[in-house]
Amino acid sequence: MDYYCVIWGNTSTQNLDRLHRLQKRAARLILDLDHKAPSLPLFLELGWLPVHERIRYLRASTVYKALNNLSPSYITSLLLPFSKVRNVNTRGSTNNNLKLPEVNTNAGKRTFAFLAANEMSGIYYLIV
Repeated sequence: MDYYCVIWGNTSTQNLDRLHRLQKRAARLILDLDHKAPSLPLFLELGWLPVHERIRYLRASTVYKALNNLSPSYITSLLLPFSKVRNVNTRGSTNNNLKLPEVNTNAGKRTFAFLAANEMSGIYYLIV
């Protein structure tokens, strides 16, 4: 399952919704249940996260590894903490937020660097 999360993680919402429907269908098939069975209890029984959440989890895990020098340098180079951008203490620098790369297209907004920085800035406030 992690393979398709890596491959499809930066695709459009429409494609992710298709993958989610396939994931629900697979869960019902594995547990031999009716097609009308709600998917959330099935995911809990199988120990699965929905596709969208699994992708976010894997991305956050990769960011954590990159910020703690546990990943290859090419991944670490994609992420730029605010503390390295400015020498001024701001909420962004003290909260370990990442600088959002400048993008000009919707495709740029689906890159790992943009999505990781965008999601990690919101995760800090959920943790604290």
